[in-house]
Amino acid sequence: MYKRKARVLFVSRHCRARPVLAAALAGGVGADWLEGRAAGIDPKPVPLEIGQLLAEKDESSPGRCLALAPELLEWADLVVAFTEDDLKTIGPLPATTRSKVWDVEPDETNPDRLYARLKHRVECMVGGMRMLSRVDEDD
Repeated sequence: MYKRKARVLFVSRHCRARPVLAAALAGGVGADWLEGRAAGIDPKPVPLEIGQLLAEKDESSPGRCLALAPELLEWADLVVAFTEDDLKTIGPLPATTRSKVWDVEPDETNPDRLYARLKHRVECMVGGMRMLSRVDEDD
């Protein structure tokens, strides 16, 4: 196990669904390994149905979507953007912060399908961390 949870900042242009769901999942299925926050380059209100979906799935909401700020980038070990353009808009990251792009399209018509896709991604992230932890323990 790592000394502290990995800090993951999920970012999109308007932060309407994907970052909020991913951050909630990081705090749910990934709770032993991850701390997630959601941020938007130009944040808009999170749709009511996203909050309802999280309540149905017994996931705690990460709260509100934060406006992207340098302090959040400093806080993060990993920035997950949902498009290459969003990652480019963020600009240079701190030297210790890594980045990834998750090609997960917003699915306004089917929030359950979006939730399932993001849950799979977060579970894979946690699985990778568990594998690395076992390797570290063997050394």
